[in-house]
Amino acid sequence: MADDEESTRQKSGGARRGVIVSLPREIRDIMKQRGLDTGITYTDLALDAVEQQSDELPEVFRAKTPTQRTGKIFARTAYQSQRGSRQDDEVTINLQLLATDVDILDRMWQEAGARSRNHYLATAISRYLKSDQP
Repeated sequence: MADDEESTRQKSGGARRGVIVSLPREIRDIMKQRGLDTGITYTDLALDAVEQQSDELPEVFRAKTPTQRTGKIFARTAYQSQRGSRQDDEVTINLQLLATDVDILDRMWQEAGARSRNHYLATAISRYLKSDQP
């Protein structure tokens, strides 16, 4: 039985991991409508967004790099353009990604200079959907 499960996992690309992303409600609503119109899942839409936006995102995050304030002992950072804590108009979505894709995303968000995986994904999805609106 375990061999069958392992074989199925290998054929499907491996184990899946859930990734939670916080987004503005407006962006989730656009995703929902896109899904109804085309049948695309949140996961596939998010991956399409990252693939399309991946070359531009490092520059987007570089424009929002933290400003350095040097303390007596420690270097301090204060982010500009931070929204702060979760907003009332934010919702969460659950993406089901291959574990290998999560590893790739983790490398990408760190190399791009995003604050977190969520920050990277939310920015990619928002830019992707807004650029596609009439």
